[in-house]
Amino acid sequence: MTCCPQLECLKLNQILESEFKSDVKAEDIMLNAGRTPFCSGEDFLPERAKNLTPGEYLDHLNKKAGVYTVWEPVDKCSYCDKLKLKLIYAGKAGETTKAGALGRLKSHLKSKFSNHEEIHIVFFPCINRIAKYYEQAILDVYNTKFNEQENPGTDTMYIFIKNDTWDGTYADEQAYAFSKKNDQNHDVEEFCYEEDRARLAK
Repeated sequence: MTCCPQLECLKLNQILESEFKSDVKAEDIMLNAGRTPFCSGEDFLPERAKNLTPGEYLDHLNKKAGVYTVWEPVDKCSYCDKLKLKLIYAGKAGETTKAGALGRLKSHLKSKFSNHEEIHIVFFPCINRIAKYYEQAILDVYNTKFNEQENPGTDTMYIFIKNDTWDGTYADEQAYAFSKKNDQNHDVEEFCYEEDRARLAK
């Protein structure tokens, strides 16, 4: 039995293949690219990362050009315990955008997602011209909650991810952000070990 299909992306892949003649698939842009969970609630951030500002937390996207998608949790699969995420925004950042994707997302966190306790950001790096195309291709197929313009799409997009805050991507980004702020070298294993030890000590 197969549960939780990763993407319903036939239409988008047809557009990418026919119009752009690219080997890049929707799966690459919205699933296989780096994913960063972000939450305004204190319980979500690990103890050693709670002193990070949103800018520090998302610093790995500083001055990066590319297309990003934003997702909100809507459900959890009772069969495999995966978290169901719904696409709510697609955007892009160019090489000349102030602070790149970091600058755009910091602004969005205040203007668009301030009432969301948890969102997930997926970032696919590419030059600005390509990012514009990918962004519009996504909006031509999928309806999103927070894209107010140029969003003729009618389909709804979901992805399913492991219901685990401590996936490798997230742990690596947290370790990097914590190390940079504190001028220390914490690898992923040490960072997660310290977090587990702190929780067990409570």
